[in-house]
Amino acid sequence: MVSVTPAAPAAWLLSASLLALIPLSALAGDTRRDCQAWASASGAAKVSIANRIGSEELLTKTHKLAEPQPGASESLYSSSDIQRLCRRY
Repeated sequence: MVSVTPAAPAAWLLSASLLALIPLSALAGDTRRDCQAWASASGAAKVSIANRIGSEELLTKTHKLAEPQPGASESLYSSSDIQRLCRRY
C-alpha cells in the first residue's frame, strides 16, 4: 500500500495552477517555431530539434529507454510522429 502525504496533493495543485497561468498560445508558438526549424534543418540540428519536440510533446520514443546523445545521427522519435504533430502548426 502506498501512502500519500498531504504535501503531495498541495504540490500538484500548485504546479497545475502555475501551468494554467501560461497562455496556450505561448506554448503553441514555441512548438510552431520548433516545427519550422525542424522542417528546414538537417543533420544533427534536425535530430536535436526532433528530440526537443518529442520530449516537450510527450511523443513515444522509438526505443523505450533511449536517452539523447550529443551529435546523434538519429532521433529518439519517429519522423512521421514529428511530421504529424507539425502539420497542426
